[in-house]
Amino acid sequence: MILQFYQNNIVNILNNVKNVIVFDDGAKKNIQKEQQEECLQNLSNIFQNAFVMPALGVSLHNETLEALKNGKWIRLEFQNQQDFNGLVFSALLFKLEETGGVNLIREINDKYEGRCIYLNFNKIINLKNILNNI
Repeated sequence: MILQFYQNNIVNILNNVKNVIVFDDGAKKNIQKEQQEECLQNLSNIFQNAFVMPALGVSLHNETLEALKNGKWIRLEFQNQQDFNGLVFSALLFKLEETGGVNLIREINDKYEGRCIYLNFNKIINLKNILNNI
């Protein structure tokens, strides 16, 4: 029952996303509003079946900025500060890769620092499919 509460809560925060940004080897691209809706629906489908677990990582701002230079990443910017299980953030960042789970890196006060939110997918998912043809 508690897991179900957390699952729904993580999905509900997607309703507050104002911008979706993709980083591709460091190059920043804003996703257009119509494509953003499709992207958020794809994320919702993945988050809905994910389980929140204790985080496997802690973000260090400078290391996160360095990591953004390699691979594809997605950043979800929110209309206002969010609170998930006592962890506050204004944006979430994660790498788009084939994985069984993902650390959602929280941005607070313009820094990617602190404990992450970990989602376990319970199967291998290619997160690049979130973007489909975007």
